[in-house]
Amino acid sequence: MVSISLLSLILGACGGGGDSTDAASQAPAKQEIPSEVIKTTVNKDLAAKLPKGQGRTLNFGVNLTSPPSRFLDEHGRPVGFNVDLSKLLAQKLGLTAKISDVPFEQIIPGIAARRYDLSLAGMSRTPERELELDMVEYMKGSGGVGVPAGNPKKVKASSLTSLCGQHLGALLGSFQELNTVPEIKKACKAKGLPTVKYTSYGTNNDAILALGSRRIDAVLASGAVTTYAAHEQPDVFASVIIDGTWSHDNIALRKDSPLTPIVAKAFQELMDEGSYGKVLEKWGIPNYALTKVSETQTTVEQQ
Repeated sequence: MVSISLLSLILGACGGGGDSTDAASQAPAKQEIPSEVIKTTVNKDLAAKLPKGQGRTLNFGVNLTSPPSRFLDEHGRPVGFNVDLSKLLAQKLGLTAKISDVPFEQIIPGIAARRYDLSLAGMSRTPERELELDMVEYMKGSGGVGVPAGNPKKVKASSLTSLCGQHLGALLGSFQELNTVPEIKKACKAKGLPTVKYTSYGTNNDAILALGSRRIDAVLASGAVTTYAAHEQPDVFASVIIDGTWSHDNIALRKDSPLTPIVAKAFQELMDEGSYGKVLEKWGIPNYALTKVSETQTTVEQQ
């Protein structure tokens, strides 16, 4: 069984500093990556409806930098619950999943240019993205704030203004960068509080590393990302889930793609048969499960 530790990434990527040095110099407590392989059966009727020219591969463009959703193990292999779900979806359609590691901000252009068929990357549904993409909801999402262990600056789940005056980090091109940071700045200004500083990062891991070395005060990311970091290294990180941000993650496809209704029906079958639920149980997030997919809901959430 393969194991990986988020702290081992920190030890390999930064030299420590400030209050984080003692915590980061401790021996990493490695968490084993769950190795159970969950399989499904082919729906031949849906497979027969695949567009001509689809071939035998379903091409996914994702950023493999967000444990436990999608990341690389110590051998460079894609793992995570979105990776498992991608493989199940491809198997349901009688195809093989090809998972390409793509910077988050390049996923949508890559789908538009037909380099990738779709993406399972926990993407938010926003009006701007809906102009470019078809989106199929497949699981719950939440907005999280990663903070140092003990939450020394007392970030509150109920108050975005508890972040005023802090230095924040988030993934480049993410919902947090484009929507949450401006919302926080607006709230701080309205209450006459100091504004926030902000740094964008190419990966969620980079942002977490910056927090671990105290180059920033907090990380804005999906709740799964911040909760995983805190679970991996509770002496280094803590996680706050922002009130009112429970919503849905979406599969992203090209606008008006003929794959969209096929993918939605295939994913619904994964839910109904129980293989979808087994994946979320495997990764310890059964509370993120949905029972129905949707192609139409316009709820905005946090990735």
